Amino acid sequence: MDRDTRRPQPGQQYSSYKGRIESNILGVWWMCLAALQSERQVQLLAKVLNDKIDLIVSHDLLFLLPFCYPTR
Repeated sequence: MDRDTRRPQPGQQYSSYKGRIESNILGVWWMCLAALQSERQVQLLAKVLNDKIDLIVSHDLLFLLPFCYPTR
C-alpha cells in the first residue's frame, strides 16, 4: 500500500490539530481551576479564560470568513 494514500488531507490535519489545541486549552483551564482555592479566584480565572477562548474562536472565524463568503 502506498504511504501517501494513508495520509490525511490538509483540511483533516488542520481540524485534528485545532481539536488538540482546544483540548489542551480546556485541560489547562480545569487544572488551573482545581489549583485555586478561593471561589472569587475561580470566577475571575474562568472569565479571563472564557474571554481568551472566545477571542481565539472569533479570530478563526474572521480568518475563515473570506473563504466562506467570497466577494464577487
